Amino acid sequence: MSDGNVKLGGFQADDIVQSARSIQVALALIEQLRGGSALRLPYDNVKKIVDALLRDVPFVGYSLPELSVFRAFVGDSQLPANASRFSYKPLALGSSWGRCNRVGTTVFYGALNEDTVFSELGPEIGDTFYIGKARLKKDSSISLNCIGEIDHIRRYGLPLVGDEQAKQWLAGVMSQRPLESNVRTELVDAFFADMFSQTAFRAKDYKISSALSEILFEPGQLDGFAYPSVAHRGGLNVAIRPQAFDEKFEWEGFEALRVVDYLGFGLYARAPIARAVGAAPDGSLEWQAVEAPETSPASTAAKSGPAT
Repeated sequence: MSDGNVKLGGFQADDIVQSARSIQVALALIEQLRGGSALRLPYDNVKKIVDALLRDVPFVGYSLPELSVFRAFVGDSQLPANASRFSYKPLALGSSWGRCNRVGTTVFYGALNEDTVFSELGPEIGDTFYIGKARLKKDSSISLNCIGEIDHIRRYGLPLVGDEQAKQWLAGVMSQRPLESNVRTELVDAFFADMFSQTAFRAKDYKISSALSEILFEPGQLDGFAYPSVAHRGGLNVAIRPQAFDEKFEWEGFEALRVVDYLGFGLYARAPIARAVGAAPDGSLEWQAVEAPETSPASTAAKSGPAT
């Protein structure tokens, strides 16, 4: 079936953008996506629906002069030789569906704190866990927005990523718009935040979030965006353009840990095995063995990441 023969939520592709500006049509499209249309329709058609929903939503692009991101994996006892093991997957090694990328593309995935990384990967007792921390280079800044920011402000009066000034700016923008436009904006942002929070069981489950990611990245104005963690309540993950990560970030430190206990609810006890400070220009890592007492689950929240 060609694109021209497929109706998107009951509308032809050329009029869906205008129609989706109403709350009723936006809600109908959301319910169709939640009800299975995302699994049935080709990716390009899902992307058109997502694009129609995104119109007129005032996503804020924050220019952040300071940011650290964490990336990790569960491995064996062999210490990684190069920092590339912690980075994004090169397209030369193949590409598969991800939360924020479709086949043929790649992004850097990370989290904004260490506890979120643990919960996302869910290591078991006895696993060896490797975690790297990257930070913005000196005199660099990153343009980042956040899925669910508007919804979080509506629910709790607090932004997820921005500060009070950003909150007031957004309030000023929305105060100049009709009530219906603001309700539609809150509906759409809440829907996408919920989509990112859902566990994916198959590649097709990534269609909506991947389409949204592609649309946000297309204008070339954003370096990345934050989105709600599936596994860690209140945690935020990030998707960053590979080029932006290479140009603007540097590795600060790495740590190898052994998981010695897990109480559930993101409460891990871990024992450090080795640490590496930064990375050589070619990415090579120099690990140093660590003899330190294990941390108890109750104390992990105070831990800020690999030692530097």
